Amino acid sequence: MKKHVLLGLVLATSAGGAVAAEVGLGVSLDLSYSPSSAISVPIIVSDSLLIEPYYREEDEDNKRTGTFALRYKYKSSELGVGLFYRSEVKNGISYYMGARVGYLDNGYLIEESDGGGGEERTYGYAVSPTLALQYEVMPKLMISGELDWAFSSAKGRYYSVDTLPASIVQNDVSKKTRETGSRIFVRYFF
Repeated sequence: MKKHVLLGLVLATSAGGAVAAEVGLGVSLDLSYSPSSAISVPIIVSDSLLIEPYYREEDEDNKRTGTFALRYKYKSSELGVGLFYRSEVKNGISYYMGARVGYLDNGYLIEESDGGGGEERTYGYAVSPTLALQYEVMPKLMISGELDWAFSSAKGRYYSVDTLPASIVQNDVSKKTRETGSRIFVRYFF
């Protein structure tokens, strides 16, 4: 599935690449509860259309030592594309609105010193209608403030191992999330 999403992104962006006025590099800082950043390749297709493939990854590995040692690993990634209507720039200020659609791949692993633990892996999608105000700091350098309302849905499997009493549990997992978000986006066009 991930390969199909990546192929779709390449085809979608290459179709507009022939007429793209500008291509750049972007980075975001998420201002929500669990901050994470995304890297993007914004493509201005026309005065009013922006296509922006992006990738976001979060990876953490925590260990606790002592009588009851514990290890917790978490990994989350999202690969997607945004499609936005851009307003006309007036006095260096413009707005854009549209949506991002992405493929999610999330998982965590817990290992306990007594041999117990658990693992979960989910896959799904996210859709985020977005509204932003953008300021052109200098030619080709833009800073945006974005607001979005995100919806995500993911399915997968959860496995746990308990040592007392000895048991292995395997369950299906289904997650749906709705949340608002805000971020700062910096883009530089070549």
